[in-house]
Amino acid sequence: MGLSSKKTKQTTKPVYEAEIKGAHGVLSNTYNEQAPKIAGYADQIGELIPGLLDRYKEGDPAINAARGYVTDTINGDGSNPYLQDIIDQTNQSVSTGTNASLGTRGLAGGSVAAKIISKQLADNEGRLRYNDYDRNEERRARAAGMAPGIAAGDLMTLAPAFGAAELASGLPMDAATKYAAGTGGLLGQYTNSEQKQSGGLFGQILGAGLSGWASGGFG
Repeated sequence: MGLSSKKTKQTTKPVYEAEIKGAHGVLSNTYNEQAPKIAGYADQIGELIPGLLDRYKEGDPAINAARGYVTDTINGDGSNPYLQDIIDQTNQSVSTGTNASLGTRGLAGGSVAAKIISKQLADNEGRLRYNDYDRNEERRARAAGMAPGIAAGDLMTLAPAFGAAELASGLPMDAATKYAAGTGGLLGQYTNSEQKQSGGLFGQILGAGLSGWASGGFG
């Protein structure tokens, strides 16, 4: 006799059991068929990564050339190898032109003419050297502005390697995740529940007592 209890396992099934099981079978077969192909695609993409990394290390030829120009421009002394030749040529033109102008006024060949020509030559050289310096500083400023773009260009050559690595590692996991989600969505309605029920003599007595109290038998 004594006190006892018993457990009852209850399985809840959805209404369209056959249809859900059939859909799961299609899903499972499709995954099993496609999983090796997806793994193969991932392997092929993964094989591209070393070559992409080597390309990044070597650098793009155009970007390397641009980097060389920017570096040389910023670090260079800015000297123009042709500047002195330009000064000499223009000085000759200035001297000839000034002498001709002074000759029309009868001043050619004198000390006054020499001072005027000297001043004209000095002004000419100073103007040419300043303009050359100014243009060189402008080139340096433009080169400095190009530097961030060149640095970003290096990262652009690295981006395909990152993308390939992410895709190669994500394809199999993505397929498995979708398969798991699909399976859970279909079969999630199948649940097992465990219930405890009173049993034995104590349970019968307790049931009878409760029944009598409810009917007003115990006053």
